[in-house]
Amino acid sequence: MKSIALTSLILAVFGARGALAVVAEWGQCGGSGYTGDTTCASGLTCVYQNDW
Repeated sequence: MKSIALTSLILAVFGARGALAVVAEWGQCGGSGYTGDTTCASGLTCVYQNDW
């Protein structure tokens, strides 16, 4: 039971996706309706191509 409570606390604090999630090279970092990660991996930048 303690592990469930600890897991719930961690998810509440950091979110289900994790605090360190980053977009890999060639990954999607935005767009119309996009709700995923927007932080690029170290040394990379997000470049606009289109709304989709």
